[in-house]
Amino acid sequence: MEKEVIVSDIVPSLKLLITDEQDTIRMICVGAMVGIAKILSKDENKKVMLPITLAIFEDKSWKVRLAIAKNFPELAGAFGKEIVDASLTTKFSLLLKDDEADVRTAAVTSLKSCLKTISAEKIQTVIIPQLNDLMRDSSFSVRAGLAGSLCSICTVIKKDVAITRLLPLLIDLLKDEHHEVRMAILAEVQPVAISIGPEFITSSMLISFSNLMKDQKWRVRNAVIELLGNLSKEFGKDFYSKSAEQIFLLFLVDTVAEVRETGMAKIEQLASVFKADWVVKTYLPKAVEAFGKEKQGYLYRITALRSMAVTAGVLSKEQIASSIVAVFLKACKDQVPNVRFCAVKMLQTLMGRMDSGTVGRVKAVLTELGSDQDKDVQYYARKVLSS
Repeated sequence: MEKEVIVSDIVPSLKLLITDEQDTIRMICVGAMVGIAKILSKDENKKVMLPITLAIFEDKSWKVRLAIAKNFPELAGAFGKEIVDASLTTKFSLLLKDDEADVRTAAVTSLKSCLKTISAEKIQTVIIPQLNDLMRDSSFSVRAGLAGSLCSICTVIKKDVAITRLLPLLIDLLKDEHHEVRMAILAEVQPVAISIGPEFITSSMLISFSNLMKDQKWRVRNAVIELLGNLSKEFGKDFYSKSAEQIFLLFLVDTVAEVRETGMAKIEQLASVFKADWVVKTYLPKAVEAFGKEKQGYLYRITALRSMAVTAGVLSKEQIASSIVAVFLKACKDQVPNVRFCAVKMLQTLMGRMDSGTVGRVKAVLTELGSDQDKDVQYYARKVLSS
């Protein structure tokens, strides 16, 4: 369709329709506005579409305001940063404190999608001042949307502003009573930390992570383990040792299998990045200690064994013999059949990476297990010996 036709015929009709008494009609107009704005140039939009757009932000119907909140990223993209900064950012900020929770949720969720069309100055002077009120919003969906947008804002403003003004808000949201808000922060904070650097993970944030490892929702604990594993991989050994290790190793004793599995997967990744010396000097001593703790469930001992086994891929035969095998041979004599069974399975995977002397020691223990009281242990030990 020709632009002339849009400007001369369609826009005048749109001006009439956005004043229609039926809010359904006005809602449809919002979608039409977006479509037209994408066709017209920025100058044409400023002249023709801007007056219409400004008017609809204050529509009496919350459903119309909801529509504009949802469509604002596309509308902002069509208008461009200059017009958005000059005329639309302040109007959009009104939606962040709208009386209707659905409108506030849509607006704060849309915020992270339109940050490229809002200058850093406007974000700091117009948008950020609105966020403190949203922290105390009665709707958890608003706070969850805020969590994602806060993280995105941190990546487009100055580092010192992010740390001084927004980091405290993120830490407060990690304490939110609703788990979806806590999850929203954990899901979005990694790129922020990588963008700003390890100084973003302050002692206060680490305390929050530590507290979250006591969270009743296992998905929250799982997200903490995944996050700390990823950040350790990104920031290196020093970050792991000084900041992450104490919290991260709680995966070894988590009550939910999925969390323990995530921890083991991350340990395997860290071993491949940090290499054998780190595994032998830093991780294995902690895993051995976890295995040897008294009065703990057998599943935790199995987790410790399996986590040691996944690091073996970066170890030499000598390191496997000196650092791992003794623990697995001890596990072969555990009182719980499941632990003995796990130890036999792990030893089978490691035997190809052992020297002949170590293989002889292992076979001697497996021979004893060939007459184990547990039929599964007995069967698998014999199977390994015959393979």
